[in-house]
Amino acid sequence: MAKFRERRRAEMRIHWRDWAKLIAVILGSLVAVIVTTGVSQLIFAGLAGALVTVAVVGWLVGGHVRSLSWAWGAVGERDTAAVLDELGAEWVCVHDLPRERGNWDHVLVGPPGMLLLDTKVLTAPVRASGDALRAGRQVMLGGGFRGAAAGLADALADNGGGRPWVQPVVVIWGDFAQRLHEEQGVVYVHGSELVDWLTSLPPKVSGTRRQELAIRVEAIASCAS
Repeated sequence: MAKFRERRRAEMRIHWRDWAKLIAVILGSLVAVIVTTGVSQLIFAGLAGALVTVAVVGWLVGGHVRSLSWAWGAVGERDTAAVLDELGAEWVCVHDLPRERGNWDHVLVGPPGMLLLDTKVLTAPVRASGDALRAGRQVMLGGGFRGAAAGLADALADNGGGRPWVQPVVVIWGDFAQRLHEEQGVVYVHGSELVDWLTSLPPKVSGTRRQELAIRVEAIASCAS
C-alpha cells in the first residue's frame, strides 16, 4: 500500500493540471447548482455528481490504472496473512520484511524450517511449468523466486550463525487449476490450499532452532524499522 500511495502521489504530480481543471469544473458546477433553478439546476447537479464520481474513482485507482497492481498486491498479501493466522503457536511469521530492493512478503518459520512466501494476485488463468509461473502474457521465472530465498538466507547468515535453508513458495490468488505444484525447488500453491499444505510437511527443525531462526528474522525487521 505504501508503494501504491507513492505511485498515486507521482501520478498526481505529473497530471496536476488535469486535476486542477477537474476540481475547477466541479466547483463551477456546484456554484451553478446554487445560482440556477429548474432544469438548469438539475443539469448542473448531474454534471457535478458525475465529475465528483470521476474524481473519486481516479483517486481510488491511484491516478492511473497502472497503479492498481500495487493495490491488488497489497490485498493479496493481506489475504495470505489472514490464512497464515490459522496456523498454530509453533509457527512464527513476519510480514512485509524490507530488503535492499523491495520486500519479502512473508517470512515463515515452523516445524518444517524456514519458508519465504511470495504472494501473487493474478486475473488471467495461471499455470506453473517450464520453471516459470505464467498468467496470460505475464511470465515470472522460478529463478527469481529462488534468488529471493537465497537473498534472505544470506541476510540471515550475516546476523550470526549458519546460513539457513529457505524454501521459496509462491502463494497464488486467482484461477490456478494445478492448486499445488513443485518444480525446480519452488512450490506454487493456491492460497486456499496453503495451510493444509504447510501442516502436512514433516517436521525438520527443533523448537530451539525455530526460536533461533525467528529471533534472527525479527532482528532484521527491527533494524529496518
